[in-house]
Amino acid sequence: MGPEAVYGAWEAQVVDVPERSRLYSLTPIGIGTPQVESLSGYVSRLAEAHALSVGDLVGRESMTRTRGTSWKRRIFRPESRPMAQLFHATAYTINGVSSWALKWVRILERLTCCGHLDVLTLLPLRKTVSDMFLFKRSRAWCPQCYEADRTTGTVYERLLWTLRGVAVCPVHVTALEGRCPFCHKVLPPLAAHSRPGYCSSCGRWLGKELGASRPNPNPAEGDYELYVATTAGELLARCSTARRLSKARFSRNLRICIDRLASGNTKAFAELTGASRGAVQSWATGKMRPRLDVLMRVCFRVGIPVGCLLTSRRLDAVNWTTITAHFPNDSRSVKASRTSDRTRDSDISYSRNQLMSLARQYESLPILAPGSIELRVPESGIAQLSYAGLPLDTIDDLLPTSPAYRQVSQILDPQPVSLNTRPLTPLHKGHIGLLSTAGLLNGVFGSGDRLHVAAWKTKKRVIKTEETEDEKITIREREQFVHELAVAFANGETALIE
Repeated sequence: MGPEAVYGAWEAQVVDVPERSRLYSLTPIGIGTPQVESLSGYVSRLAEAHALSVGDLVGRESMTRTRGTSWKRRIFRPESRPMAQLFHATAYTINGVSSWALKWVRILERLTCCGHLDVLTLLPLRKTVSDMFLFKRSRAWCPQCYEADRTTGTVYERLLWTLRGVAVCPVHVTALEGRCPFCHKVLPPLAAHSRPGYCSSCGRWLGKELGASRPNPNPAEGDYELYVATTAGELLARCSTARRLSKARFSRNLRICIDRLASGNTKAFAELTGASRGAVQSWATGKMRPRLDVLMRVCFRVGIPVGCLLTSRRLDAVNWTTITAHFPNDSRSVKASRTSDRTRDSDISYSRNQLMSLARQYESLPILAPGSIELRVPESGIAQLSYAGLPLDTIDDLLPTSPAYRQVSQILDPQPVSLNTRPLTPLHKGHIGLLSTAGLLNGVFGSGDRLHVAAWKTKKRVIKTEETEDEKITIREREQFVHELAVAFANGETALIE
């Protein structure tokens, strides 16, 4: 009998198997950089990785796997057309700050097991920036960036291209394209057949070699457009690392700018930056979120990056000496003290009352000694009066032809009612009474010596009667309405007929 074999001990420990994703767990591109990928571009790249169209991936796969969620179904139900996909072209709102973008993020995170997909959208700015005028209505791209991505191997859509105020590419300093050069169509942001770098209508490649893109059509606005593209990219890079931003931090930083640059005067800061006073006041108090394009314009004039204004704690890294040098000190001081130099209504009322009291007690005023004060009225030339107001004669001529005058002419200048036709039925006493009471029989009648003016009026007359029966007198009253006609002839005669 041979020796006994000795085996090592097995550890009966349960291995923690990570969760498997339904779709490929693609890593987003450019997180933490200005060239971060957009969520709509991530969906297109995810569909291309599965060799599917966006319509098939989202309309069939994603919706059938997420029926428990509140995903919005579009035009028809799968029961009526089971082989049709439910996806239709959508806008850039999936990259925005609304709840619709949050639903896309949650569903894609569940299907791909990739976390923090919200950095591919503007959801970190949800509490800081308004959702108005955030994105373009159609797809925009940089052909040179497409060509560079094709060389490196991964073509993707930038979140920076979707912003409404971004018109140039900060990398190649060229204008973004918005129309396919082959089919000349404006492309939707995310269509059923969208592919990164390709036209969703004709399927042609949209990239161009370096230097083949058209230049910026507005050279005078190039500095501002390049500033917007650069600072917007820096803001997206900060959002990738800062996550959720606070509205209170932005309001505090804005109040610091107002104190530093305008001595705390909100109106002066609004005039210097080109924004409205009410908007700046609402931003500083936290009652309203600013629009991103308006905030970009304010930061361009102030000289502070928008990402620093939104994410910095107390603007410690800002060089205030360089920034205040660009602001006029005289306008800042004048605007800050304008409200204190304004004459108040109480001062005007007090001075007026003083003058009135002196006028009532003029006897108490000291009499001036003769020759003590000599008042001379300087000579002047002939006074010429000129009227610089509205041309009243021209207005009088044009007023009757205006639509507003025609509308009120029926009230201000009513036309007399004339009856030139025979009645449909013979007129009786009751008919004449109704016409006269309504005023339809008033007017000018006759001609020559019999020309007269007639005016009808209805009067109430009380008729009293006495009846004697068994030495008792009974007085009865009966009311009767009569029509009184007043006639005034052209020769001066008048008549009153009942």
